[in-house]
Amino acid sequence: MWTARETMTDPSEKQWEQEADLLGGLIVFPATVAPVASILTPNDFATPRHVALYSAVLALPGGVEAFLDYVGDCDPATRDGFGGAVYLLSLPGRATVPELVEPLAWHLRMAS
Repeated sequence: MWTARETMTDPSEKQWEQEADLLGGLIVFPATVAPVASILTPNDFATPRHVALYSAVLALPGGVEAFLDYVGDCDPATRDGFGGAVYLLSLPGRATVPELVEPLAWHLRMAS
């Protein structure tokens, strides 16, 4: 069931960037997934594709390799729903350091 939060189509650019940064961090630093999962739910994301991506990252226990395998194996319609292959493959490059992932999650939680 979609909530109003999940169907929001015009998040601020800053919020979109922060969500993408967080997703990149989760992909590159898989040890951060468990702490972030205790802070954020998919409904805390404003961008529908980020809702779907966060749900997928939570389901993948393997960081970048599992994510890249998933992207490579999913059908084109699924990839397009996530923003397309180019967007998906850009996410790991958005990661900075693992120490910033959890504080960013708290920031997003407070903003939601």
